[in-house]
Amino acid sequence: MTHSPITPGKTICILGAGQLGKMSLQAAHRLGYHTMVWAPEGDIPAMEMATHRLVRPYDCKVTIDEVLRTADVITTEWENIPLTLIKELEKRGGTVRPGSKVLAVAQSRFAEKEMAEALGIPTTRTIFISNNHEIEGHDWSEFFPGILKTNGLGYDGKGQYLVTNTEELGAALKDAGVDCVLEKRADLLTELSVLVARTADGHLSTSHVVENTHKGGILDTTVWPACNGEPMLMHSMLDEISQTAERVAKYLELEGVLCLEFFVDTAYKLMFNEMAPRPHNSFHASMEAAYTCQFEQHVRAICGLPLGKVEFHTGFEMQNLIGGKWEVDWAPSLTDPHARLHLYGKAESRLGRKMGHVTTLKVPQPDF
Repeated sequence: MTHSPITPGKTICILGAGQLGKMSLQAAHRLGYHTMVWAPEGDIPAMEMATHRLVRPYDCKVTIDEVLRTADVITTEWENIPLTLIKELEKRGGTVRPGSKVLAVAQSRFAEKEMAEALGIPTTRTIFISNNHEIEGHDWSEFFPGILKTNGLGYDGKGQYLVTNTEELGAALKDAGVDCVLEKRADLLTELSVLVARTADGHLSTSHVVENTHKGGILDTTVWPACNGEPMLMHSMLDEISQTAERVAKYLELEGVLCLEFFVDTAYKLMFNEMAPRPHNSFHASMEAAYTCQFEQHVRAICGLPLGKVEFHTGFEMQNLIGGKWEVDWAPSLTDPHARLHLYGKAESRLGRKMGHVTTLKVPQPDF
């Protein structure tokens, strides 16, 4: 089936109003689209960029009517938008990209792992544990040491507990208070991620693979080229990651962009970790270092425009500016001619909150 493109001059509605929405709106405006943002709170980055601002709860039926009247395509900047809303918009004829099939998987860690298993993609050893599951009387030793994670709504290290025995597991499950997954902890060498884009007509584009470093469960830096000093990770493994991303995009019938994260353990085994069907923190450097940035690629994909070339043309290091110390981290970048500073304009700086990022380009120096 051929889909007509949603051309510039039409309206894109974004559900969610964080920094990812803001940077997506900047790309949309540059391509000539009108924009609408719907979120429960107004004092957040994307609201200042939108043509139309809807500061209302996601269960507001009047707003659903308004969005369906106004928007030519509806997208999300966060995968945890209520699935009931997405399905209601689809049921009433709205064009939602990515759709409920993708978001239903992305909202559940266990569903992600089940998808990986169905596709034959290696992943971390995982078991689902319901909130009311009786911990005592079961042998959990094969998962220790492990990480208990909330099955939904976990990000930036939130909702995660390191557990080494049954007592710690029981206490963590009680503290979480929701359904969880327990993952066997691996001895990790590094984390890698890739961005794939797909249109409704099935056109695909895949980025280079980047390498990530975390601190306290929050992404700290991303670099490309990936895996310097680890030649065993190059070539075949990076090709496998790209091919896996395309398989997942086809399986989910993705319309938009999708970031997939992978672990590499000390035995050089590649394991799928998780995914996010939206622009992703680990590809922020694409704004300066790629032929087409991830935000423009997302707009192109959801609107059915020709996909851009998302490979990087320049090496980089992207550093997140995290609440608690970002106030002293951002200014030095202004004196570096190869650095690009992005501050998100968030009203409140909280410990662990992403306040901005700096991309430093690894530009070759002239040989005079």
